[in-house]
Amino acid sequence: MGLGIELKSEDRSLRIIKAIPGGPAARAGIEAGDRIIEVDGQPIQDVSTDEAADMLKGEKGSRVTVTVIGTNDQLRRINIVRAEVEV
Repeated sequence: MGLGIELKSEDRSLRIIKAIPGGPAARAGIEAGDRIIEVDGQPIQDVSTDEAADMLKGEKGSRVTVTVIGTNDQLRRINIVRAEVEV
């Protein structure tokens, strides 16, 4: 299960390419252009894209906290409940 996002590694963070409409991330307010810098309090700057994606996945109904920097450079911590996402 996941968050419903497409990611790209960029500048020691993960850039959100797309938040799938209706998916957990989109419902939580994550948007294309946001950058994830932490997952559950762990910095991801030295983690591969695949490793970071694995950190974001989990059981349906479980929670993950992501720290993002928005396109306006605002830092936000967002709690997201993982769900099954249809692409």
